[in-house]
Amino acid sequence: MSSATAQVLAATLRLDEAKLAKQLDEARCSASQFLWIARRLDAETAGKIELLHLPGVHLQQEPKRFYPNGSLAAHVLGFVGLDNAGLAGIEHHMTRRSVVKAESYFLREILPAGRTRVS
Repeated sequence: MSSATAQVLAATLRLDEAKLAKQLDEARCSASQFLWIARRLDAETAGKIELLHLPGVHLQQEPKRFYPNGSLAAHVLGFVGLDNAGLAGIEHHMTRRSVVKAESYFLREILPAGRTRVS
């Protein structure tokens, strides 16, 4: 990745250009195949970056939790971290339960009247 790429990305993402250029150089020298530059971008910023068509720069959509009732029962539900792993409450309990084995899956079945059952 060129210094021009670092310059454009830094300006678009409001990052320190020197730090970004250093991170990119270190990743290239270490033969790293992947480097997070920024996460949880809003749609407008992601669109701007996509339109730049920068070589070696790719966007990846990530799921994000949405709580329809806002903070209602937040102390019970808990919350998740950047990688959607539960950090507290039911979110944490279900994350621990789901990673007992590396290949553990949840099966969600839609029942009549909109009820769901998780296995």
